[in-house]
Amino acid sequence: MSKLQVHRRKYKTRFNANVHTIAEKLTVLDERIADANVSCVSLAKQLDNATNLHVAVEAIQDKINTLTTRDASANRAEVPLDADDIKASIGSLNALVKSPSLFLLYSTGI
Repeated sequence: MSKLQVHRRKYKTRFNANVHTIAEKLTVLDERIADANVSCVSLAKQLDNATNLHVAVEAIQDKINTLTTRDASANRAEVPLDADDIKASIGSLNALVKSPSLFLLYSTGI
């Protein structure tokens, strides 16, 4: 009977040692899982920030494109493209250059 109790104590001691070892390993595993969760949350926030920045950059690019399109159309509207107007301007400049008195009056601001 005493021999059975010695074996029982021996197995009980081994069992308790194994339970303690497994508990330590599970604690380490839990810590690693918690660290991985923190890293995952951090990466998710960084991804959200990057996505928000990408959306903001696209919105700014759209505004720039709209402004440049408006400026280009406004510049086109200001420049007369009528051939008759261009010919009249060329004729006026020719007359001004050919007539020295008009040229002198125009250049002196009189």
